Amino acid sequence: MSVGERIKAIRKACGKTQQAFGDAVGLKRNTIATYEIGQVQPSDRTIADICREFRVSELWLREGEGDMFLQIDENQELVEVLTKVEFERDSPLVDLLTSALKAYYKLDDSAKAVVNQMIDSTLQEISAKKNPPDG
Repeated sequence: MSVGERIKAIRKACGKTQQAFGDAVGLKRNTIATYEIGQVQPSDRTIADICREFRVSELWLREGEGDMFLQIDENQELVEVLTKVEFERDSPLVDLLTSALKAYYKLDDSAKAVVNQMIDSTLQEISAKKNPPDG
């Protein structure tokens, strides 16, 4: 499988059109098409952009070795989300969540425990409504 075929495989695995895939990495649809058919080889920067944007293994994209996607833990994913949130400061939802997180971390440990208990209880109620016991 060529680099172009692997780019197409990434795009398909992510459910993106050539246009949407190109937009995500700052390229035009026809540029993605030329990569996919092997007419043009992507630059090192383009490969790095694809890997960063779609969490793709650079070794897999270049050589076809290993897994297509990088495996990241929940903490790494949270850091990525928070980094993206920092750049979307015009969103009322982002402002609300940011304010709530800041307020939470100003609480003392006993108040945090109460908030955590409320969240756990709410999540359990939601889960019970979605998955009622058989009976």
